[in-house]
Amino acid sequence: MSGRGRQAKRKLAQIRGLLRLAKRLSGRGPRRDRGQPYKVEFLITDRCDSRCRTCGCWRKPIAENRGPQAERVAAWARGLGPSLLWAGLSGGEPTLRPDFPDIAEAVARACPNLVLLSFGTNGLDPERVEGAARRIARLEIPFIMAALSLDGLKADHDRARGVEGAFEKAMESARRLRRIQREFPHFSLSFQTTVSPLNRNGLNDLADFLRREHPDATHIVTVATDSFLVNRGCAPELAAGPEEIRTVRDLARKNRVRSLTDLPPLAYLGLVDEFLQSGQSPIRCVAGQDMLIVDPAGGVRPCDFVREAVANLADYGDDFPRLLADPLVHARLESYAHCRDCFSPCQAFPSLFRSPKDLLRGLWLSAFRR
Repeated sequence: MSGRGRQAKRKLAQIRGLLRLAKRLSGRGPRRDRGQPYKVEFLITDRCDSRCRTCGCWRKPIAENRGPQAERVAAWARGLGPSLLWAGLSGGEPTLRPDFPDIAEAVARACPNLVLLSFGTNGLDPERVEGAARRIARLEIPFIMAALSLDGLKADHDRARGVEGAFEKAMESARRLRRIQREFPHFSLSFQTTVSPLNRNGLNDLADFLRREHPDATHIVTVATDSFLVNRGCAPELAAGPEEIRTVRDLARKNRVRSLTDLPPLAYLGLVDEFLQSGQSPIRCVAGQDMLIVDPAGGVRPCDFVREAVANLADYGDDFPRLLADPLVHARLESYAHCRDCFSPCQAFPSLFRSPKDLLRGLWLSAFRR
């Protein structure tokens, strides 16, 4: 098949994938999907070579950082099969696992209707990041997104990440990921920034830098929250608060919409200062219903802000449908339906997909609130 033919086939697959996601969100999806999450974030390791001040997963003992075998992650995904449309692979730093691409390939094989595969990286080892991303980019999935963490320019990023030279290494990883993006159009590079008192004064410069150097990349912003920091063993005073409102408004003003993937991050920025003022999520969260987190030990949680797992897949023979069919597990997950204690993109984006009204409200606030 010619290059043009492959491109046309890929575009058709992307359109079909978006229609599949829209049908699922409208409630008109297959009967088998009812009660099943359409997004699952698999935390495949707690190991990390960053020393971030707003995240403490790297502080966990080595014995707890081994993570699940690739076959086990594949079994978890296979249990959801056709109903899983969005799979995330994160940690920790997932590229520290030599079998990270194997896990991605196994999940892709297990989930034939997968629309989006996303993963995060700190970019501290450009060669390792490129090697993993290049293998993953070859997968026949409509959309693949790599989110590179970037918390500021140069010294600001190094200070937040706790590693000298982290910024330059992240920029080299970005250059390599952009090359992959040019080779594989369904693969996209995004940048993810955590707003906290550590970096609020330098984020305007960061936004200008990204617009200039990476104009085609999506900028995903999240705010450090008290509950997450405490759960990860970090200082609660690093949580973003009302002082960061001007920062997120400025970031909203500078973010651009170039494709559909830019809409949720921009809507999030429009709504996040309501969270910063009240400490409560401005929208209803779908964590525990439309999306779930699976930690490295197989514990299932509604989101990564909840410390204790509601159940462990090992107790159900790694059978995800069996776990979800347990009335006790169902009741525990349902108990989080009215939780508004956080506002993180991992949970906010699926929630915005489920509520077009809130998505439009966030976009309007981003565009007109200054």
